[in-house]
Amino acid sequence: MLAKVCSLDLHPAAFPPGAATTSLNHTNVVLWRDPVGVADSFNMPIFATFAESLCGTLLDAAAEYGVKAGP
Repeated sequence: MLAKVCSLDLHPAAFPPGAATTSLNHTNVVLWRDPVGVADSFNMPIFATFAESLCGTLLDAAAEYGVKAGP
């Protein structure tokens, strides 16, 4: 899902544990790949003012996988 909206190559060989800067939905973000545990686990801190817009973008990208917003 994240690869659909991110210009970075998220394959572990191309993006090992650590951080990289990218743009998601015209929002600059820093992605951190988790160094321990699940290989496809990322942290993505963003400013609160961008949260709603970016959340909508990620939910749209995840819809084909059956992800829905809300209860």
